[in-house]
Amino acid sequence: MIFTFIMGSLLYSNFKGAPWVKSPKKSIDEIIKIIQLPNNARIIELGCGTGEVLRTLCRDPKTIGVGVDINPFLIFLARIQNRLKNSTTITFKVGNVYECNISSANVIYVFLMPKMLQKLVPKFEKELKKGTLIISLGFKIPGWDIHLFKTKTVRPYPIYQYKV
Repeated sequence: MIFTFIMGSLLYSNFKGAPWVKSPKKSIDEIIKIIQLPNNARIIELGCGTGEVLRTLCRDPKTIGVGVDINPFLIFLARIQNRLKNSTTITFKVGNVYECNISSANVIYVFLMPKMLQKLVPKFEKELKKGTLIISLGFKIPGWDIHLFKTKTVRPYPIYQYKV
């Protein structure tokens, strides 16, 4: 029965256009090296899966993180790992990335398919404050080259940095 639930939740994610692919540790390590988080960062990870990236980015106790994913099983795993690490500055929510409020963020992290990124552009333009950093692993945000300020070519996925 548990296996059926797990498989069902992963298929549901795929059906919604968000297959779960874990961010490679090499990519996460490279992100940590190249980005400069603002003081008192408020990070939202859209499509957070089990939350490894968010937990890594939120090592500073002054950094607040919110992870959003449509898959309840992955959020369940993220919450368990969060508890095991005694993290009090990160929360994980089951939700649709197109419907969650991102206006409080000054950093957004995404590892999403190009079609999903393209659908997020109006939300980014409407809700994000000027100066917000967006880190996109693997894919450029379609039509947002004007906001792209840094690209790092790393295998297996390049890292794109945008400023609103």
